[in-house]
Amino acid sequence: MNTDGHRWLRPRHLWFLLLFAPDAGAQEVEQDEPVLVAPRLVEGEPPPYPEGAAGEARVVVSLVIDETGRVVEAEIVESGGEAFDLPVLERVRGFVFEPATSDGEAIPARIRMAFGFAPPRPVEPTAASSTNVGAAEPPQGASPPDDGGPSDSPTTTTTTTTTTTTNGDGGQAQDAAAEPCSHVPGVCCVAVQPLGDVPAEEVEAVAGALREMYGFEVRVLDPVELPQSAWYEPRQRWRAELLNDFLRGRVPEGCDRIAGLTTKDISTTKGDVEDWGILGLADMPGPACVFSYYRCRRKVHEVPPLERLRRVAIHEVGHTLGLPHCPTYGCFLEDAGGKAETIDRETFLCDVCRERLGWIE
Repeated sequence: MNTDGHRWLRPRHLWFLLLFAPDAGAQEVEQDEPVLVAPRLVEGEPPPYPEGAAGEARVVVSLVIDETGRVVEAEIVESGGEAFDLPVLERVRGFVFEPATSDGEAIPARIRMAFGFAPPRPVEPTAASSTNVGAAEPPQGASPPDDGGPSDSPTTTTTTTTTTTTNGDGGQAQDAAAEPCSHVPGVCCVAVQPLGDVPAEEVEAVAGALREMYGFEVRVLDPVELPQSAWYEPRQRWRAELLNDFLRGRVPEGCDRIAGLTTKDISTTKGDVEDWGILGLADMPGPACVFSYYRCRRKVHEVPPLERLRRVAIHEVGHTLGLPHCPTYGCFLEDAGGKAETIDRETFLCDVCRERLGWIE
């Protein structure tokens, strides 16, 4: 976001803090009763950085949201100082939510939200900076654009951390680094491995999502049968960690990651639960991940199952790149928290995750 005229300034973050955090590599969905859905913010923006304040701060508030989605109680549970607390309380009292539900019936709920504040940081001027004021933000998942102008220093570093050496007059030297092969340094190609009979539209949806988000070359492999070694007879489904064991040995030459895709139900061990149904499981970081379309088709509301699958693919491949579960509400790396419906609100990669990937300095 271009904020206050500063290019690639990290915006104020809005987080919805989950009350529990399952293992980082798994998107989990199990058949729980009753089905509880968390409130979803539909109206309200974080407060701006307070005038006269100084430094960074973090403020956490506890909110009680009634059955209509209105905030009826707000209190500070972690103070960032009076200069930050008061604007947060004033702002959140006007927030409007889609209320929490239990088996589809609206219920009151208590949640916590955290607001991070950082003072505006002007970007150091460059020879081309005047042409970038108000420049359009790149699409989600794209690398920030290069300024394109000559550098006064002997080296310039792009936001994808690729370094280009320049000669004295600003021209590119003969030994300049090659252009990055994707938006993620060090990862050029991801292989998509269909496991069993997977419809072409599902394979294409996953391949397209990974290309668009991460800029990878995506190589679709010929389908293979699911390995019998991963079959879990007591629950009649497939163990995700054993599927990843199978996939690690199948990374093709020229590829850096492999993503297994199946329509079958998959599971893993979660805490004391021996066999817990999940959407996907990934190495973090590492070469392999696997995800399933099976649970994307459950309790479908506004977001189609195929779009859910795209988001799960972005999530699990993100883990293989070293991205942990993210507390930012709506980020692609937010944990499903036991509900497939959580995926429906995951629509962007937040600045914290982008910074981890080197997209933001």
